[in-house]
Amino acid sequence: LRQASVGMTKEQIQILLGPPDGATTDAAQVEKLARKYWPQIKDRATEAWMYPVGWSYYFKDDRVVDITQYKE
Repeated sequence: LRQASVGMTKEQIQILLGPPDGATTDAAQVEKLARKYWPQIKDRATEAWMYPVGWSYYFKDDRVVDITQYKE
């Protein structure tokens, strides 16, 4: 389907979407990105990558554990 999904590796995300606009391992910043989904994401995500149009990909180690999108 050529779309990013939970379980993909960082390498697969970069091949599919290119490099992120930004990335963070700061828990406070990851929480801010996750907004109302933080309670579900906080025990699994240690890093977030940001892409255009409000997409955020959350990683634990090398794998995507969640995805959100907030249009600003």
